[in-house]
Amino acid sequence: MRTLSFALLLVAFVTAHADDILANEDFSNGAANWKGDAREPDVSAPNSIPSLDSTSTPANNGLVVQLKPDTCTTISQIFSTHETSLTLTATYKISSDYKAAGWGPDGLKSFITGLLNLRIEGAIEAAPGSWLTLIADPMQAKICYCSFTPATGNPAAQTTAATFPQLMAHAEKTFCLVFPPGQGTITLQKISLNPAGPSGTPAGLQP
Repeated sequence: MRTLSFALLLVAFVTAHADDILANEDFSNGAANWKGDAREPDVSAPNSIPSLDSTSTPANNGLVVQLKPDTCTTISQIFSTHETSLTLTATYKISSDYKAAGWGPDGLKSFITGLLNLRIEGAIEAAPGSWLTLIADPMQAKICYCSFTPATGNPAAQTTAATFPQLMAHAEKTFCLVFPPGQGTITLQKISLNPAGPSGTPAGLQP
């Protein structure tokens, strides 16, 4: 009976996660599978945020990014899919003292070049205070990116969706979310990638 129950539980888990492109997209396993500057919140010590390498029990409250005054911060994951058009959906909250600065004349491109170890041709453009989402394709030595700006002064959870069309069909790529210099914190609640709808619009969302 125990064997049957475990088998049914395993089937349910596999079914629920079969379409997930990013692993641990809702951070239910803390920082597992993610790299970068995000940290698991420590509810017992609000001013102490353990590192991604921490072995503490996940708080299941998302991941926290503390903005830095003089450099960008990031969260990233290597993933595999043969889909050629993907939709990003990100849900997050920003702190009351959140304030983003500009990227600098060439700071963004230099940062991403060093982060991904890729030579990038052309300019990378993003409005001051915006966040940059990108998918890097090491095999093709190229990136697809877009930017968006969160609504400041809004303590409620916000959700942003964006579509990445014309990706190459081979499997391994890197997803990265880049935050500008600034102050305050961002609490990431969910980051997911899914196949885009037939018209290139986010799947499951209205155009």
